Amino acid sequence: MKKTILLLALLATTTFALGQKKVPLPKKAANPNPVTTKFGALAVDRTNGFYYGWSADHATKAEAEKKALEECIAKGGSCSIVLSYSGTGCAAYRTAGQGEGTAFGWGLAKTKEEADAIATSEFRKRSNGANPLNSVWSCNSGNAGILKESYNASGEIEAPVKIGNQVWKNRNLEVSRFRNGDAIPQAKTEEEWKRLSDVEHKPAWCYYAFDEANGKKYGKLYNWFAVTDARGLAPSGWHVPSKSEFAELIAFAGGDSFAGPKLRGKSGWLN
Repeated sequence: MKKTILLLALLATTTFALGQKKVPLPKKAANPNPVTTKFGALAVDRTNGFYYGWSADHATKAEAEKKALEECIAKGGSCSIVLSYSGTGCAAYRTAGQGEGTAFGWGLAKTKEEADAIATSEFRKRSNGANPLNSVWSCNSGNAGILKESYNASGEIEAPVKIGNQVWKNRNLEVSRFRNGDAIPQAKTEEEWKRLSDVEHKPAWCYYAFDEANGKKYGKLYNWFAVTDARGLAPSGWHVPSKSEFAELIAFAGGDSFAGPKLRGKSGWLN
């Protein structure tokens, strides 16, 4: 009887020990194609659409925008970022030909062809059916995450405004280069402005009150030598209004007594 009890005890002990034995778990297979968020960007000279820059596969939005902007400026343009994005896919931007206005269109899609088709369609909506001549595009490669827009400047880009029989821009001029790409010197102080304008008789621009913070609201201010320079201050497709064109605008808006209140902005005035 004692032997039987001892045998059962040994069996029980053995079974318990086997139940506690650690069995190694199978190793988790590495993801052969991990998601790595990538950024791309497109830069364009908004004044004519002729100069452009692009970037793709950058680790940050800032890096992508910096690269696109540098490439555009290197071509001679007065450039700014018009679209930045992240994820797997492509971005495209379409503009009019140089000298044909500032209509634009943009698109995001899985392929370059799809993005370009969207951009072209958007362009035609803004140009009364005309076909775009200039384009810029880029595509992030690999598993770059979900395709989405990071920044879109379309809301900031001016659209032409028709007043009577004339077409005007809807915001103040803010170019820093002549139409041919030559830089216009910036006067950063009142002394520099007087030197360039009154002494050297050279083109110049400045911010209102020489404060860069005023640029977004008022654009840039130009001296007479910049306005009349043969290289062209106005973007391609535009020109500086003549005295008679201003007179026509004022007459259409009701004459000297009424044109000011009708044409000025709704805020920023003392009365």
